[in-house]
Amino acid sequence: NFFVAKLIESIFIFLFSSVGYYLFDLKGWFFLGLYMGLLNNIPFLGPMFGTILPVLVSLTSSIYKSINILFVCIFVQLIDNVYLIPFIVSDKIKVNPIKKYNFL
Repeated sequence: NFFVAKLIESIFIFLFSSVGYYLFDLKGWFFLGLYMGLLNNIPFLGPMFGTILPVLVSLTSSIYKSINILFVCIFVQLIDNVYLIPFIVSDKIKVNPIKKYNFL
C-alpha cells in the first residue's frame, strides 16, 4: 500500500507542476513535470533536485520566469507536504496523521 500511495503522490506532483510550468510557458513543461514527480520519491534531496532543473531551464528565458517557476515548485511542495503526505499516504497505509504526533 505504501508504494501505491507514493505512486499517487508522484502523479499529483507531476500534474500540479506540469500545469504550473505550462501556465508560465516553460519549454519542456511535460518532461520537467515528470522529472519533478519522479525525483519527489527521493527522501530529503529529491524535491530540491527536482526544483533545480526547471529553474535553470527558465533562466534561459528571463529572471522573472525563473522566479515564477521557483514559486510554482514551492507551492507544489507545500501542497505535497501539507495535504498529500498526511492524508493520502496515511490513508493508504492506515495511519492517522494526527495521532501519529500525539495531538489527540
